[in-house]
Amino acid sequence: MTLSKGQSVRQIVPIITGTIIAKKFNDDTDQFEFCVAYTDADGHPSERWFTESEIEADPVADPAAQ
Repeated sequence: MTLSKGQSVRQIVPIITGTIIAKKFNDDTDQFEFCVAYTDADGHPSERWFTESEIEADPVADPAAQ
């Protein structure tokens, strides 16, 4: 597929769904950060840190979050 100048596009980003396994406060950014354990697209267990503004409760996995 060839993209053309002026064409509307969207970023391809896998959605990570997982469980918070750690939480810390970052004094430099004045924000909480959360380590999320998840399974990547290849089926391997992975972990990644997110700021609170980058994640939200999953309403499918946690109906109380709705």
